[in-house]
Amino acid sequence: MTEKAKTKAAPAAKSMPTGIGEAGNGTSDMVMAANAKAMDVFARACQASFQGWASMNSEVADFMAKRFKLDAELSASLARCETWEDAVTLQQDWARQAAENYADEANRLMELSSKLANEQWKPVWQQADDIVADLGKATS
Repeated sequence: MTEKAKTKAAPAAKSMPTGIGEAGNGTSDMVMAANAKAMDVFARACQASFQGWASMNSEVADFMAKRFKLDAELSASLARCETWEDAVTLQQDWARQAAENYADEANRLMELSSKLANEQWKPVWQQADDIVADLGKATS
């Protein structure tokens, strides 16, 4: 750049913001504050997600342990049956109980999934409510 061009550009360069917080009207500070809020919302939503998935994992593990125990008991009970009728009755009872257990577990997992979704979105909904309130204050 020539000296003449540098001289002409100097006043414009001095008036331009060069870093965060130097915009003159607080815009960059507002953007930084909005980013901090967004990151906080994201962190809280992630925390709720991790807690929810941990609850679901625990539920499935407990259910599987219960079912494995009942399945092992069936094997031991079948070995003790003296007649085919006893064995068939035992298997029918086991199948009925298993169907009920799996249906109950599916309902519990649906409830946990619903709770997880609500908890994940709670920080986002709260942030949206705060933004609407702030906009209301700004326009008053």
